[in-house]
Amino acid sequence: MSILQRLWLITRSYVNHVLGKTEDPEKMLNQMLMDMEGQLVSAKRQVAIAISDEKKLLLQYQKSTEKMHIWKEKAGLAVQANRDDLAKEALKRCTIYAKDAKKLEEHWKNQKNAVEQLISALGLLSNKINNARIEKNLLVARAKRAEAEQKISATMSNLTNNRNTTNAIDRMAKKIDRMEIEANAASIMAKEIEVDELNTQFEKLEINSTENELQKLKKQLSSGSQKKIHKLDNKEKEQINDIEKEIKEEKITN
Repeated sequence: MSILQRLWLITRSYVNHVLGKTEDPEKMLNQMLMDMEGQLVSAKRQVAIAISDEKKLLLQYQKSTEKMHIWKEKAGLAVQANRDDLAKEALKRCTIYAKDAKKLEEHWKNQKNAVEQLISALGLLSNKINNARIEKNLLVARAKRAEAEQKISATMSNLTNNRNTTNAIDRMAKKIDRMEIEANAASIMAKEIEVDELNTQFEKLEINSTENELQKLKKQLSSGSQKKIHKLDNKEKEQINDIEKEIKEEKITN
């Protein structure tokens, strides 16, 4: 566990160091994660070696225990055969293997506890690296957001301090406004000219039509009765005057 804690403290200090530097945080954090994953691979190898050693100690302990029982049985057989000398030798070997088995059992149990702690620490380290990967993404997002805010603030500051740029923008805006007004006025004038031309054409058509109607009327009056035009009496003069007045009033109104 102490190895894990030490590794995690190094990781945290490295993250803080990254945030304090002006280099690209994303690249440095990616490098940090690569280093941590490399350490994780190395830790897995060490745990695998520790597990292998634990299995070897267990096998040696089992063999010593087995030999202890074998020599104990042999001592019993020697006693049954009235061979005390063989029984003593067998018991000596039984004692040796018993002592070896006891020592090996102690070493095996210690190694087993150490392996269990290493496996637990390895799992925690793997979780920490996963959390660091998530935290890395959050830190990169924060760094990019801070960088964007700095650029926006710098741009706004430059625009505020640089009056030439601001004045140029204002002049361009006014120029565009004037161009839009002139374009709108030109469009309106073009429409009015088009309407005037149409009205002129219609007026010509009306004049030609009126002239034609007058000529037709004269022909009808001259060819129909073959009579000379008589002089107008007072009543007819008044009617003619009224017609002239109405025509003048219409012209004034229009």
